[in-house]
Amino acid sequence: MKPLNDIRAWQAQQQQSEKKAGYFVLFHGPSVRDMFATAQLLGKEFGKEVHEVPLSKVISKYIGETEKNLAALFKKAEREDHILFFDEADVLF
Repeated sequence: MKPLNDIRAWQAQQQQSEKKAGYFVLFHGPSVRDMFATAQLLGKEFGKEVHEVPLSKVISKYIGETEKNLAALFKKAEREDHILFFDEADVLF
């Protein structure tokens, strides 16, 4: 599967690079469970924890709070080198 091989190639390049950068992947398909399972398999392969992010923990009715919540999530994921999996990300992004 070429898309998964592209992710693997990026990860191999990141391990050799001094400059670390995030990688965003958009999965699509009928089964969220299959997409999450793929993210978990990649996490296991790369030695990274995968965290499923419920939108209820991110989206806020108050102006600016959603952005603050996202910034905190991304900062923590970067600091701890985790993979974030957003279910229904199209609603958020």
